[in-house]
Amino acid sequence: MSLSPLCNQFLIRCQTIAHKTKDPEHPFRIR
Repeated sequence: MSLSPLCNQFLIRCQTIAHKTKDPEHPFRIR
């Protein structure tokens, strides 16, 4: 998966937030 730096950081950020909140219903949760 080759994404632009902006999208990449956005996804990583969402993943980090989902992991920190541990919210199973997080819309940006990435497995």
